[in-house]
Amino acid sequence: MAASVKPARRPCFHLATEHAAMPVKFPCPACRRTLKVTRRKIGTPIDCPRCGAPMTVPTVEVARAALAMAGSARTAPAPAVLSEFAVYDGPAAPIDGGSGIGANVATAGPPVRTSASPAAIPSAAPPSPPGPPSPPSPPAPPIAANGVPVARLLGGPVLAKAAPALAAVVPSASALVRRPGASMLLVSRRVVYLQAALIALAALVGLGAGFLLGRATRGAAPSGQDPKAADTVLVRGRITYAGSSGVAPDQGAVVIVLPADKRARLDGRRLHPQAPAPSEGSPPLLAIEEIGGQHARADADGRFSLVLPQGGRYYLLIVSAHAQRGAPSALDPSVRMQLDGYFTSAVDVLGSHSFSWTLERFEGGFSTKDHYFAPAPAPTGG
Repeated sequence: MAASVKPARRPCFHLATEHAAMPVKFPCPACRRTLKVTRRKIGTPIDCPRCGAPMTVPTVEVARAALAMAGSARTAPAPAVLSEFAVYDGPAAPIDGGSGIGANVATAGPPVRTSASPAAIPSAAPPSPPGPPSPPSPPAPPIAANGVPVARLLGGPVLAKAAPALAAVVPSASALVRRPGASMLLVSRRVVYLQAALIALAALVGLGAGFLLGRATRGAAPSGQDPKAADTVLVRGRITYAGSSGVAPDQGAVVIVLPADKRARLDGRRLHPQAPAPSEGSPPLLAIEEIGGQHARADADGRFSLVLPQGGRYYLLIVSAHAQRGAPSALDPSVRMQLDGYFTSAVDVLGSHSFSWTLERFEGGFSTKDHYFAPAPAPTGG
């Protein structure tokens, strides 16, 4: 019996044909839209139908990795509010080992979304003859905008306890690595609150110190000025009398200001209105200034001015050069007693001239004292 010969099995190409007909799906690197292109165009340049960005159709493996990275970036849950935050602090210091926080970032969680650059999707080689499907390649490590791995871009030694907190926000870490060469600084929220409290405390201390300093220096003399000059008082005024044709300036009238708490023995004959005006530095003026007083003579318009060394209570003596009061001996006993406390003789400084003797308080840096000598009353007959 002849052996039966089975016909040779015909190769089945329907699976390979079906596999070759499946399109390649990959995201556009510019607008992130998912594109579908036939496998015959793998490695050929195309333009995105939506945004027009140029690109090269990747291989199936590269397309799968790109889709996985884009999907993880879209579906990643929002990170919880952490007790640390990240800020940029100048150029990064890359690390080579895995002891830094960058290594934790690269291995914890889904990969970071890559930058929208055509170079993010590498070009593919020309298509090879159909064959058994190759195993999927492992996903590429997260790449930043400048092509540096995230594990190196976020390098730098940090506290180990910050690693779990940073690993929880890996899905959104692309926002932290978009700036090329940036490093990340982790600062505890407690430190931020402490710094804010210290700033507020420093402001309060500065405000209090400024208030106390202002009170201490209030009224002080400006820089380069005698400190006693801050308390000086300028006294000015005009002396007039009743002349034959009305009110007239009392030229040559004597104005003497004497401190109420001091006493002296001044020579009144050299300070009388009819005596020559003492020159500056003369003994009569030095004697008045020695007890803290001042002396002045009215000018042709009857005006005078003098500067007291400090404010306080003073006796103001004004002796007219023209108005007469009558007999020199007609003085009030209390006034004579007060004048004798400053002059060798009240009659020597007054004579028969009209005068004004008052107790004044000079303060505030400026004071005006005008005086008018009225006509003396006419004597009454017996």
